[in-house]
Amino acid sequence: MKNSYYYIIFLLISSCIVVSPKLENHQIKHEIKIEESKIFDQLNSKDNPEWLSITNKIKITKNDNVTHLNASFIIRKDSIIWGSIRAGIGIEIMRFLIDPYTIKHLDRIKKSYSKRHISTIEKILNANINLTDLQGLLYSNPKFLFDQNKFKISDLDGKYLITSDFAEYVVDKEKMKIERLNFVSENEQELEITYSDYISIQEFYFPRKTTIRVTGEEQFTAEINSVKVKKESIKKVNFKVPKSY
Repeated sequence: MKNSYYYIIFLLISSCIVVSPKLENHQIKHEIKIEESKIFDQLNSKDNPEWLSITNKIKITKNDNVTHLNASFIIRKDSIIWGSIRAGIGIEIMRFLIDPYTIKHLDRIKKSYSKRHISTIEKILNANINLTDLQGLLYSNPKFLFDQNKFKISDLDGKYLITSDFAEYVVDKEKMKIERLNFVSENEQELEITYSDYISIQEFYFPRKTTIRVTGEEQFTAEINSVKVKKESIKKVNFKVPKSY
């Protein structure tokens, strides 16, 4: 489960994986001839909150084993992602701080500290990404990795189906938010993320439920319920390295 903890963290903050097709069958009414660039502009909009704090309850199912975690995130737009992961009984397992250049990580179990360049995530996910891209998944605004001219937009009764040779997105037309995305990595690791139960927080839509399914060599399901979401400035985030680490 150790590797799954780390994989879940990266899935929570990044959707940037080099992928090949995994498209499902849909009854598509027709391809729409609209100003598609406007759709991508809205989906890739950086009009996200300056500050966002999120409290999550996470259920991980792996090989019939169920693990319950609590996670807290603080995001400052284009600046930091701070996170704390706790076991179900409330004991902190890890804490991390990501800025545009570094990843700092405290392992409470091993009582260790590490600091790495943000390119570490690029190597893990095999994608050219930055902090803003990483924040996109927490905002439910994952960026479109590929040439937008290669995407096809179709009409699905109140939704857009956006497909390419690499990925599939289902988008709610009214909220202009992604409801589901599907990827398959080059090593046939399949990833599906669904967002649901959107709430409006001062004109910002946020999903209270996120489900991540991974199949392939690494297999598990993560059900993420956001029990508290706030748009408020945070004076200080706590990331102090104990002397014993």
